[in-house]
Amino acid sequence: RVRPSQVGGVRLDSVRGWINCAEPTIPSSHRKFLGRFAGLGVRPESLWTCYAMAETVFAVSQSSDRAAPRIESIEREPFQTSGAAVPARDDAPAGGTMSGGPRIEGTEVRILDDKRHELPDRRVGEIAIRCGSLFSGYFREPETTARVLSEGWFYTGDLGYVTDGHLFVTGRKKDLLIIAGRNYYPQDIERIVCAV
Repeated sequence: RVRPSQVGGVRLDSVRGWINCAEPTIPSSHRKFLGRFAGLGVRPESLWTCYAMAETVFAVSQSSDRAAPRIESIEREPFQTSGAAVPARDDAPAGGTMSGGPRIEGTEVRILDDKRHELPDRRVGEIAIRCGSLFSGYFREPETTARVLSEGWFYTGDLGYVTDGHLFVTGRKKDLLIIAGRNYYPQDIERIVCAV
């Protein structure tokens, strides 16, 4: 939406990092941003990702110029039916999602099932976090606080998985649509509608 007349004489090559905190982070957004602003000095290695929230003061995970975000395409069938993030075959449709980067030092991340048991890598579940900058509760909302904080862990309500130390955010528990045993995320439907 930025018009050429708004950036006349502007150089952006001094910016160390442009941080995208969308959940999930879509590679095409980075490509569009780079395509639009590369002529002003934006570099591919300066496009970072992050998983952040107010409850941790800043962030849980973040990519950087030293740890670039990972891009993954995963098989739709096991993802929708069992929450398994199986890497896509080479002939799978293009697309994918980007990691929110590796966890920030001093932050612990767990992926949990509905009974709050820890899941292995590449299994989608609720993201729980623990860190020194975690909030102590919601102001004047003790019941809400009790639902999301337990033994130092914050149960975010966000869904995701971990692989190779990178956190991938897939959506929110309360937004997930389950139809005939398959999981559908609103952003998948939005992408289809936007393409029409």
